[in-house]
Amino acid sequence: MYERATRYDIPETVDEVVDLLISDLLIYHRETLVHITENQFDRLYQTVAPYILDEFRLWTGNEALLHSCLTETDPEDPETDPAVIILRKVKSQLREHHGILIIA
Repeated sequence: MYERATRYDIPETVDEVVDLLISDLLIYHRETLVHITENQFDRLYQTVAPYILDEFRLWTGNEALLHSCLTETDPEDPETDPAVIILRKVKSQLREHHGILIIA
């Protein structure tokens, strides 16, 4: 089998993954994620988590990103699933910058 071409260096931090994922979102999707309910977030997670885990090699050697995910967790929060941590950070970043348009 042929190895899939990589279009970017594998991110090693949650912030790098979040920036990469947000940069690939259309404005419509960004707006949707800002207003997503917890139930909708759970459905999104079910669909997107396998992609995140595979694409960023979280269970197959990307120890730096896995460690970064674990350092992002609140010690009192039992949730340590890297895909949840990444998606929650995407949602948080989008909410933080909601309504801001940057033209480069």
